[in-house]
Amino acid sequence: MSDAINNSKTPSIEKYDNKLRVNNYDLTRYGNERFLDLCEENPEYPEVTSFTETDYFRVDFSGAKFDDLEFKNCTFTECNFEKAVFDDCGLYDCSFNRCNFTACTFDYCTSDENVPVENIEFVDCKGEFLTATYCNFKNMTMKNCNFKFMSIKDSSLSEFYANNCSMASACFDESAFNVVKFTDCDLTGITGEIAIIDNGSEFRDCNLTDSELRVKSLLIINSHKGIDVVNGTL
Repeated sequence: MSDAINNSKTPSIEKYDNKLRVNNYDLTRYGNERFLDLCEENPEYPEVTSFTETDYFRVDFSGAKFDDLEFKNCTFTECNFEKAVFDDCGLYDCSFNRCNFTACTFDYCTSDENVPVENIEFVDCKGEFLTATYCNFKNMTMKNCNFKFMSIKDSSLSEFYANNCSMASACFDESAFNVVKFTDCDLTGITGEIAIIDNGSEFRDCNLTDSELRVKSLLIINSHKGIDVVNGTL
């Protein structure tokens, strides 16, 4: 089979290098219902509690609820997660490319500090009102993303890197920052109170106009122990 992704609009499941490719499926509202339509059409697709080494292309997950599922080494390209819910899910070594996350929710996603959501990449993604609560994120990268009114609350961000992203009016509240770096980002109007800062974080060449981000009740003006603002616009 060719290594090229199937760009047709016909739903299909293919195999390549022992990976499944799920293309153009409407899985709206399926989520934790074990993707019954795929199972019925494809007996080789197992009862789903964990998705491993699967590529999803133009799959509609809007409104889906994922409850206590695990995704490992999966790639999502041009997928729609509008109003989707990830509840107590694990995500490891996954990438999201040109996906829509409008009103998408992540709750209690591997909130155990010893089992974080790890090695996740978002590239050219967009969405408004993306929320994450009681989550533990480690080694997460965002590139060229546009997330308006994003909210991250009561969560941990460790080795979080955002480059050339727009996160205007984002809220970071009661969360822990451990090596969090924003570069060339629009952070206009961001708000929140950071509970803990470890090992330093940095805002470099970012627009922080009208921002009120606090650390242990101290308002950041130009810099704060543990956070550096470099060439920022305040």
